[in-house]
Amino acid sequence: MLITSTGNPRIKQIRALSNRKNRSQTGLYFVEGIRLVGEAVELNADIDTLVTAPELLHSVFGREVVAEAAKAGIPTLEVTPYVFRHLSGKDGPQGLAAVVRQQWEPLESAEAGVAMGWVLLEKIRNPGNLGTILRTCDAVGCAG
Repeated sequence: MLITSTGNPRIKQIRALSNRKNRSQTGLYFVEGIRLVGEAVELNADIDTLVTAPELLHSVFGREVVAEAAKAGIPTLEVTPYVFRHLSGKDGPQGLAAVVRQQWEPLESAEAGVAMGWVLLEKIRNPGNLGTILRTCDAVGCAG
């Protein structure tokens, strides 16, 4: 079923995830972009819902991610480009996003070894900064 209205209750729930209070209450967050969603599917993240706008999804890799998610039984919500842009925080949305369940681990469960790098973050305000930190950690081989 194609969702065409921004007034749809499910769309309103997803849009509400832009608010920290709603993310905390629901235990969900919104991830957007082919690369991020592709990594979430590949790493078996606990994906609640995949959100696609087929008319915006031009990437072959993006379509492969959607097919892989379908094989994994991940529920998919198809929306119009208008609705996707309403959900999106980007100027040029790629047509692929996901609602993912948060997974928190207590700091005590981290097993840091001598050869492992770790980063501990608290109260990140700018998602762009977090993305830069995570890419840097990935590049230098941090364990977590």
